[in-house]
Amino acid sequence: MIKPVPDTSGTVGAQTASTIAALWAEAERLRADRARQHLLDLATGVLAAQLRLGPAQAREHLEKLSADTGVGPEDLAADVLNGIGGDPGAVPAAASAPPDEARRNRRALAAAETYESVDEAARALLEGGLAPLGAQSLWLWRRTETGCLRLAGHAGVGAAEAVVWQWIPPGAPAVFHTVMTDGAPCWLGSGPPPGEP
Repeated sequence: MIKPVPDTSGTVGAQTASTIAALWAEAERLRADRARQHLLDLATGVLAAQLRLGPAQAREHLEKLSADTGVGPEDLAADVLNGIGGDPGAVPAAASAPPDEARRNRRALAAAETYESVDEAARALLEGGLAPLGAQSLWLWRRTETGCLRLAGHAGVGAAEAVVWQWIPPGAPAVFHTVMTDGAPCWLGSGPPPGEP
């Protein structure tokens, strides 16, 4: 989301700027609270299923574990989810991510799941999980019935560049379509294979 920058000339402009800044801060706090609650709810559900507890007892158990271990509730919730689903940021043939990185990735994933638009979710994934790993942008495409890839969301790039990459035809470099066909990530640590664009 782009933060609006109001005209601050004059008293009315300064009051407007102050109001917008306060509303912006409140919106960011609400987004963070929603992401935190989603993460805790997911972990509570896992504990309820594993321990055969009701949701209230599972939440109490999570809070007690947090207090007993000294691990914050969000970190503990991320650990619970990573324990059943694996590290969401792990790449194939790589050592498992350090706990702090795995927790950050899980929190970013939980935050992305709370957004209604794909672009907002992409931004949450980029800022929360991928940018610390060196990623500068995130592109999400969806395959159409005709075999083309249509841009579904993006982050870290401008609208003009996104328009250029709105469609990827079936004859595009193989890596795009391999990922869609195999349903698995394709990590190109040093670029595409020799001979491929």
